[in-house]
Amino acid sequence: MNKIIAGTQTPAANEAILAALRKVHNIASPASTAPEDLKRQRLGQETLGRLLTPPIGFSWEPFEIEGIPAAWVRPEGGHDRSKMILYCHGGGYTSGTLGYARLLASRMALATGYEVLAFQYRLAPEHPYPEALEDARLVWEHLMFLGWGAREIILAGDSAGGNLALELALDLRDADRMLPWRLVLFSPWPDMWHVFQMFPLKAAGEAMDQMARYLELLR
Repeated sequence: MNKIIAGTQTPAANEAILAALRKVHNIASPASTAPEDLKRQRLGQETLGRLLTPPIGFSWEPFEIEGIPAAWVRPEGGHDRSKMILYCHGGGYTSGTLGYARLLASRMALATGYEVLAFQYRLAPEHPYPEALEDARLVWEHLMFLGWGAREIILAGDSAGGNLALELALDLRDADRMLPWRLVLFSPWPDMWHVFQMFPLKAAGEAMDQMARYLELLR
């Protein structure tokens, strides 16, 4: 069985995950955070995520964790039960749905042979920080309740989900809890302020205004 963590997976499996990342990022970050635009964006992500997900090779088992939409993604047939992946989806903290998470979650399950748990955390601006982190903590505790050990869990995330995965790991560290076995971060968003270095100096004022508006949404 190819393992993504050990770096021994086939180039084809690597390319499948990269292709999935490109697809989900193309339908992620909304151009506007107006309520109607966000609603359309989220509905579109749900639909496209379902349409682009491979139709075979895994099971999709939706359920709720204390009101949080979640789903187990399990490779069909035999799979490796020694580890599992907890996946935090991307979307700039303002978008992303369980259907959207389905695409990359299924690719990770098929590439690694591990079960993947995806969940739909609360989104800004309706649910500002730290509500997404609170949801991630609750899902982590659910895994502990099910009998998974921290060292059996791979914590994964893409884009803003990479930031959320890091936040959860730091939260566990600060509470003197056992940490996940590995962190797997795809194009993570570890520091919002790095965006300034992507703009020319003449556009720095505009970039600062955009970042200030975005941070205000997340508060």
